[in-house]
This record gives sequence, C-alpha cells and structure tokens, in this order.
Amino acid sequence: MLENIPESMKAIPRSKEISSDNITGAVVIEDIKFHRGKLNVLTYAAINSDETDTAISYNFDYIEGMLLLDEGDLITLWENGGFHTGHILYEISDGSIFEQISAISGVLSVSLPFERLDDLKEFVICSQDDCLLVLSKCEPEIMVNEYNAQ
Repeated sequence: MLENIPESMKAIPRSKEISSDNITGAVVIEDIKFHRGKLNVLTYAAINSDETDTAISYNFDYIEGMLLLDEGDLITLWENGGFHTGHILYEISDGSIFEQISAISGVLSVSLPFERLDDLKEFVICSQDDCLLVLSKCEPEIMVNEYNAQ
C-alpha cells in the first residue's frame, strides 16, 4: 500500500529547540495513549551533553487518524532527504501518506466527508525504532521535562 511514497514528500521541522544540534543519543517513543480523540505521545531523548534523558510529550487535542510504522518502512523518506534536519516532530508539507491511503475505496470515508485533507495537518514523530504519523486539525502542545531514571 505504501510502496509508492512520493519522492517529492517534504517535511517542515517542528519543535525547533529539539534537533540533531542538541540530541546526543537515541530517541525512543516510550508510550502512546489515545482516549476520546486525544492523543499523547511520550518520547525520551538524551539532550545536550549532560547524559540526562529528556521526556518530550506531544499532546494532540483531537486527531482524525494515526499510523505507527517501523522507521525502516519509511526508508525512501530518509534516502530522499525528506527528514534531513534530525528533529523529532515534522509536519508534512507535500506528498501526504494519508492522501495515498484515502485513495483506497472506503478508507477515511467516515472522516473525509466532513473534512478535506487540505483542512488537516499531517505530522510525523520520528524515533530510532518507530515513526508515528498523525492526522490532526491542529499542532500538538509540546512539553519538555528532564527525566532522571535513578
């Protein structure tokens, strides 16, 4: 289904304070909670050189859909430079994966009669092992907290 990810897919980095400039270790999606349309994604990353993990939470007030994939399943995005800045959160600006999925008869047929894909935003939360694609009307609230696992 996703074998034809567009080479023209472009992504805009979000949460600019968190990027490859200050991420010193692996980024991990630790927890995904979905309840009554709200989505909370908890990630951990080593930020700066103090070896302390930082908990970064992405909170969406309401989502239309989500798709969790192994980061290897999006290898064409990495090879084509779609996500070249080393951020964790991106907004897709061109070449929507949900657009391809919605072309399948009946898929997103409940949400899209009331919404157009153009009215929604597509986000990708990237980690070392997983990528979570999120379809939402609004950007997530981002909370950054130091995490000490002693």
